[in-house]
Amino acid sequence: MGVLRREITLPAAKNDLWKVFADLSRLGDWLTLHVKFKSEVPKLEDYKEGLQVTQVISMMGMPNTIEWTVAQFTDGESCQITGTGMAGVKVSFTFSVAEADGITTGKLDAEFKGQIIVGALGKAVEKQAGKELNVSLEKLGDLMVTEGVLPADQRDKVEIKEPVDA
Repeated sequence: MGVLRREITLPAAKNDLWKVFADLSRLGDWLTLHVKFKSEVPKLEDYKEGLQVTQVISMMGMPNTIEWTVAQFTDGESCQITGTGMAGVKVSFTFSVAEADGITTGKLDAEFKGQIIVGALGKAVEKQAGKELNVSLEKLGDLMVTEGVLPADQRDKVEIKEPVDA
């Protein structure tokens, strides 16, 4: 299965999106795959490469415990977490943000690999994961309004899309 890419664009400061988007402890506020953490999650300002957390995610009604490692971290710009779950499933999420002309773009790349994610099941996982990412980023847009980052009358300016280069 390839990498799934989604983007959210909104008229907000880059740092405002970053503080929620890349903060693993906030995943339960917007990421539909999130079930719970089984370990403590440090504050965003304490992130560094090698940091580890354990999370339960669920897709297609199947929970999986993922042992995450922060593989790459550039404060205010990007965070990549990679992990392995049950049955050797390997997962990678990359969160990145950039701002230009008052518009911030958050990019979410997700990859799911493993011997059980092939054939018809692989296609089903890919289709469901794409839906989950879209819904998750819509929830993130709503959260930006709820937290006062984005005025309610600007919610319609939030765009979710699959990048053309994906």
